Amino acid sequence: MHPYPVHGILAAPQTLDKHTNLATSLLGAIKVRALDQYHSVAEELLTGKADLAAVLRLLNSGKGAPMDKLRLAAVYILAYDGGCVTRAHKSQGGRVGGKQRHAMTGSRGTP
Repeated sequence: MHPYPVHGILAAPQTLDKHTNLATSLLGAIKVRALDQYHSVAEELLTGKADLAAVLRLLNSGKGAPMDKLRLAAVYILAYDGGCVTRAHKSQGGRVGGKQRHAMTGSRGTP
């Protein structure tokens, strides 16, 4: 028996084409939604390298789907309330959206 069946040899290019098309479609979706940028800013938030300005810049850029924007806002809130307060927040006195936020409880108002 031959180690490479003819059917398998003929089907291999079709399978490769299917996988290539799938990968190309996924990459296109990632670029259209700017998921790489959203991921980068989210990672920087969690490591304390990004601030509210970086989040707002990306949210206002028009890139990404509504769910991507919501996810980034949630990461910002969780990072901020979780104690990942960056230098920009400290220099703004903890102000977010013009209102004072208590660093420990996340409540609005003066600490």
